[in-house]
Amino acid sequence: MKRKPPCLLRFHGVRGSRPTHQIELLGFGGNTTCIEIDTGLDFILAIDGGSGLQHISQRLGNHPNHRKIHLLITHTHWDHVLFLPFLKQLHNPDCEIHIHAPDVGTQSFSELFNLLFKHGRLPVPRDRVKSKLVFHRVQPGVDFLIEGKIKVSSIQVNHQHITLGYKFGLPEASIAVITDAATMALGNILGQGMQERAALIGKKSLEAEYNNQLKQFLHGVDNLVFDTHFNAQNLKSDWGHATPEIALELCAKAKIKRLFMFHHAPEDSDRRVAMKQIYARNIALKHGIEVINAREEDEWPLASA
Repeated sequence: MKRKPPCLLRFHGVRGSRPTHQIELLGFGGNTTCIEIDTGLDFILAIDGGSGLQHISQRLGNHPNHRKIHLLITHTHWDHVLFLPFLKQLHNPDCEIHIHAPDVGTQSFSELFNLLFKHGRLPVPRDRVKSKLVFHRVQPGVDFLIEGKIKVSSIQVNHQHITLGYKFGLPEASIAVITDAATMALGNILGQGMQERAALIGKKSLEAEYNNQLKQFLHGVDNLVFDTHFNAQNLKSDWGHATPEIALELCAKAKIKRLFMFHHAPEDSDRRVAMKQIYARNIALKHGIEVINAREEDEWPLASA
């Protein structure tokens, strides 16, 4: 019997905040967030529509074999959605594109999407979109299925506005993707609705509740893609990002054995990103955690730890 190939994790955009183009940053890649999980099924599954989404768009071309795309949006900051209106498959009537996203404040994601095409913002009007476009509202903590085959769980993380982390239950292995998330220590409460929750139960109680929920959400996950934008020396926690130390502490508590460091700062040269990995690996040794730097267009087989 022919063995089924493993699911693959592909990084198409690994840079945080904005695209970069300086030569000393391109070893790890200059495009913003876009991750693909190749399940071997007859649809594309991707997380976020940053400038890295162009790699998927170019690969599919004008006559894609995969005519159905499922795109999960973590949040609506520019670096995570800026390529969406340029996705060429939007103009292919044979393509079916499903966008799974949280609301934007009091607005649905579909409203924001339509605003991207508003007159004066793009030369292509909204009515030029010819694909079958379907929007799905994602609510934190509510599981859903993609094509009845892939279970997806979500959690709201500590980042400005509504920002979701996603967890995927795959046949071979589980994977979670948390692109932007800050520590909540010392009253650093950033997410929409979190201040209201703190007023109700107290800041310390909220911090304990949040940390416990995040640990439980990630417990035993085989692979974790996590925000390591800063390091301990330059951490600006109120910017909504984390460090390798924060990521590794979470991995140790949640018993995760494989960490992909992600959302590299646009100021960090290839050398600085590589040095961050060396430093993190030294810490990770005592916990038996494998540490990998996400690099644009790298792919990794997803196997159980």
